[in-house]
Amino acid sequence: MQQKNGAANARAHHTQSSFRIRLLRAAGVSLLALSLAAPAAAASKPIPVLINAFNLSWGGAGGGNGEVVGLGVDPNTGNVYASDPHGPINSITSGSLPQDIDIDPDVAAIYTANPPTYPESSVLVNRISATAGTGSQGLAIDPKTQTVYIACDAPSSTVYVVSEITNSIIASIPVSDARAAAADPDTGKVFVTQYGPGTVAVIDEKTQSVTATIPVGSGPQVPVVDTVSKKVYVTNYAGGTVSVIDEKTNNVIATIPVGTGGPNPYGIAVDSKTGKVYVSNYFDETISVIDEKSERVIAVIPDTGFHPLKSIAGSSTGTVYVVNRAEDPGAVDGTTALVIDESTDTVAGTFNVFPGPRSIAIDQKSGLLFVGGGAPNDAASVAVYQTKP
Repeated sequence: MQQKNGAANARAHHTQSSFRIRLLRAAGVSLLALSLAAPAAAASKPIPVLINAFNLSWGGAGGGNGEVVGLGVDPNTGNVYASDPHGPINSITSGSLPQDIDIDPDVAAIYTANPPTYPESSVLVNRISATAGTGSQGLAIDPKTQTVYIACDAPSSTVYVVSEITNSIIASIPVSDARAAAADPDTGKVFVTQYGPGTVAVIDEKTQSVTATIPVGSGPQVPVVDTVSKKVYVTNYAGGTVSVIDEKTNNVIATIPVGTGGPNPYGIAVDSKTGKVYVSNYFDETISVIDEKSERVIAVIPDTGFHPLKSIAGSSTGTVYVVNRAEDPGAVDGTTALVIDESTDTVAGTFNVFPGPRSIAIDQKSGLLFVGGGAPNDAASVAVYQTKP
């Protein structure tokens, strides 16, 4: 009986691998670029395993296939939303498609895996708007209200509010030079960084309007909310600091210097369970670890890749994932991502991603990790990994 089960599993694995290869080829993805990096010999955390990958082929005002700059997952619905700075705003929603479906610009399978380890599944890619949302840099999702907030910088200078239920834009909120957003479902607040003004706009979800503007550091880039401590952490890219905002008062309660290689903090991730904040210092090529209790840097992790951009915390596994944007200054050719062990604040391993990754998101329930990018092949690409063993 054991031999039969082993043979069946082997056949299933072969079928799954064959389909994955066919899908990757159909989507125009380089198999070599996404071949899995070898785990470290004594890795303390599982290395993410590639499940599937595809190109969205959005197109855009500048031509080409666009770029995935914003990614977010609704933990309740499992929907994944992606934004493109060239114009279209897209959603990746749950659906069911046959395995042999032809890949076209509007439909793509996102992952297929053997039950019972993973449910066999695929998704539809729905364009919500082809004209609104130019200059999109980041997005946030409130799973309670089932709304998506997409921050768009100049010339739009708008935060578009999308309903998950109707897949349509339900509000447009003027916010100058909006870069990225973070939402707190408990308080109904959305925090939007404004790069040029050096401020953070606070949106009230009930009125869908800006109720406060908070001065932070120079060139605020990415915000993240700790829904337990009710603090908002903002990377000030041009100032070389992280601003800490108290949600209750909408005031900055701390300013933390990070990095040593000049103004460059970009991506940021927080883990409420450990009370740690991880900051990607782009040109410094390090990760600063901030302790929420003391609001100071307690560790600096050397990046084993190049130019760390954005990051996400897998709170159920005590792991932080960081994508590396480039191997050389001014380039967008990075192909690796880091696996950071929060218990030791060290790099536990690396895995390969699309060249020039721009965004990352995780479904905490399923453990699925999504990495989006586009440059240098100008193809809006999404790769999906399983992070749980």
